[in-house]
Amino acid sequence: MTRWLLCLLALAGAAFGACAAPGYCDGPTCACFDEPSCAVDCEVEGCAIECASTDECLASCLDGCSYACHDTPRCEIDCGADCTIDCRQHSSCAARCGPRCDYTCESASACQVTVGDGSVARCSMFGSCDVTCTGACAVECPQGGCQVHCAVGAPIIGDGVIDCAG
Repeated sequence: MTRWLLCLLALAGAAFGACAAPGYCDGPTCACFDEPSCAVDCEVEGCAIECASTDECLASCLDGCSYACHDTPRCEIDCGADCTIDCRQHSSCAARCGPRCDYTCESASACQVTVGDGSVARCSMFGSCDVTCTGACAVECPQGGCQVHCAVGAPIIGDGVIDCAG
């Protein structure tokens, strides 16, 4: 009976992804809530990762990944192309993503991201916002004060939007 129960628990963890240090997610969805630390390494495309009310959420994923980190002091993600990153109510949100990334950082002490070509980064209600564009990108910064670094040329500053030509 005990052996059967342990096998069932192991299968359930594999099916739904594991999320705690050292966490691993091999399915399309991983959620981590109220854990001291959450580490997710998702090795399938289109992964959906959500962390909330943890001390830190460290994640990596492939193309087409979505990452949501809320009410967590330290959020960190490394993902491929076509990723959506949403960090809210945290101390820091550090991210690296490839082309066509959609990054949102809100209600934070520090927002820091490196994005690829064709990406959009949004920072609001922050202490600092530092965006590095490795190609053409747009940075929405309605409150002002965003630091934008372009791979080629100087940033083009508009009305609440800063563009890098690429």
